[in-house]
Amino acid sequence: ANLKMQDGGGIDFSNYTGPANVAVSASTGNLLDDYEEGEATAILTCGSGTVTLGNDTPPHVKIGSLCTISGRLIVASVSSPVGSLTMNLPFAIGSYAEDAERTAGAVMMNNVVSNNIGDFMLSVGGAGNTYCAFYLGDASTLVTDASQQMQATTSIDFCLTYRTAT
Repeated sequence: ANLKMQDGGGIDFSNYTGPANVAVSASTGNLLDDYEEGEATAILTCGSGTVTLGNDTPPHVKIGSLCTISGRLIVASVSSPVGSLTMNLPFAIGSYAEDAERTAGAVMMNNVVSNNIGDFMLSVGGAGNTYCAFYLGDASTLVTDASQQMQATTSIDFCLTYRTAT
């Protein structure tokens, strides 16, 4: 049988004290009241120009404030893409102490214009933002010029887990 919660209810973990070396608040953040599985239409945005996707509905799972989104995006067409390359996220990025909302995901791009497929990185940062950014690694820095590497049939395989605002 399924466990059903009443509207507005959840699983309360406030009596859990945790191990001695872990600070656990008994009053906040211990109610699991949010679970969702779904798909959101992915949109790639460039500094200028456009990248249009053909395969564009990656699934996501959100448990509490933790969201994982993964899948394969396929570029259908491009029109002079230049500069940064970002993808929208299904939920806004949260704000946490010590920049805990910042994270990196796994990405592999295939059939790009000229870079090595291992040169690409995926990053989330900035509380309140609703996008993640794809970067090219250039020796020791991140470079925001991934969009000009896109062409029709480029595939973007990715997995990203991030902390949401709610």
